[in-house]
Amino acid sequence: MLRFLRFAVSILLVSSSTIVFESAILASASPLTWSDKEIASTLNFPEFIQFYGSATRVNSVSCTSSNFCVAGGSYKDKNENQQGFLSVYNGSRWSDIKVAVALNLSNYAQVNSVSCTSSNFCVAGGSYTDNDGHQQAFVTVYNGSKWSDIEVAATIGLGTGGKVNSVSCTSSNLCVAVGHSDAEYGNYQGFVSVYDGSTWLDSPLEPSAFNSDVSLVSCTSSSFCVAGGSISGAEVTINNNGSVSSSGTFVSIYNGATWSDSLVGPNNLGSVFFNALSCTSSSFCVVGGEYGNSVFSFTPFVSVYNGT
Repeated sequence: MLRFLRFAVSILLVSSSTIVFESAILASASPLTWSDKEIASTLNFPEFIQFYGSATRVNSVSCTSSNFCVAGGSYKDKNENQQGFLSVYNGSRWSDIKVAVALNLSNYAQVNSVSCTSSNFCVAGGSYTDNDGHQQAFVTVYNGSKWSDIEVAATIGLGTGGKVNSVSCTSSNLCVAVGHSDAEYGNYQGFVSVYDGSTWLDSPLEPSAFNSDVSLVSCTSSSFCVAGGSISGAEVTINNNGSVSSSGTFVSIYNGATWSDSLVGPNNLGSVFFNALSCTSSSFCVVGGEYGNSVFSFTPFVSVYNGT
């Protein structure tokens, strides 16, 4: 009973125009120090929510001060199509906006990651669906007043699909977006896209892998970023520091000009995934994830980088 009382579930059902909101609340925290707020309520379609429940979600949040935050995710419109949205907080209220509208011709989009460096600069990334029904990767850049959408990684892989999984910015002149594009035989090709303040430069990561996906990125300066992801499907040797015969995880370190790949984690032990990555400097990063062993259970792991 004590264990049950430590957490409570709060369900807010105000009207058919509000979403169902669930949150875990620590019972010992009194009074509450978190204030809940529904966003994208003006975008979400009330009748869809009434019969099917909320289809709106927030996937990422980035804040630079108590007066500026951006949240991004997806919602369902009146035609039951999934659309991407961003919501900007000015210290007192949230303002919602649809993104990738001109790109999203087949009505399925979402924002997966947001990174802000100031109230005048943010980048969000995700995916949209083009006129041929293919999922494509995009980023949108905020200049303090408007968002500008652009497709990235169009020349990576087959060009028939892709998405941005993660974005990290250190200034208005350095951002990195990572993700994957479709490759042959239903596989993925991992990519990085580097923003220099005016253009995005796309590059494949670990092109020798049969199947690769870059899921996370963390940058600390214009000359240091780490991207992490997974590879599988073929014998792969990276920089002579090991090989992967089934599946594994890798990182790629950016020095301001080039990317250098290395195998990281308990590779060749079944399925391996990265779930988290954080860097504080060019001499300290931690990645975390999980791997599946021979009895099909998963074990968590972390790997620490010391700059060498």
